[in-house]
Amino acid sequence: MDTDDTARPGRGRWTAAVLANLLAGCLGVPALFVLLLFVRSYPLAWLGLGSRDPNDNDGILPWILLLGLLITAFLSVWVLVNLLVARLTGLGGRRFWWTGAALCLVPTALLALYDAL
Repeated sequence: MDTDDTARPGRGRWTAAVLANLLAGCLGVPALFVLLLFVRSYPLAWLGLGSRDPNDNDGILPWILLLGLLITAFLSVWVLVNLLVARLTGLGGRRFWWTGAALCLVPTALLALYDAL
C-alpha cells in the first residue's frame, strides 16, 4: 500500500477552502443580520406577515443604503477570498463555488439556531 501524498490529492485543498469560507462567513454575519431585519420590517410587514418598529420613522432609504453597503462589502471580500483560494489550491468550477456559498452561510445559521434556543 502506497502512503505518499498522491493517494488523497484533494483533502488538504478542500480543507483550506472550507476554512476560508467559514471565516469569510463570519464576516457576513452582520450583513445577513441586517438583511433579515430589513426583510422582516418591510416586505413581510407589507404582506401582513410581520410588524415594523413603531420608532422607525426614517423610511426605507437608510435601510437600502446600509444594506447595499454591507452586502457589497461582504460579497467583495467573499469573492476575493475564494479567487485567492481557488488560485492557490487549484480548485475551481461550480462545485467549489456552490460549496463556498453554502459554507459562508453556516456561521449565520449557527447563530440563528443558538438564538432560537
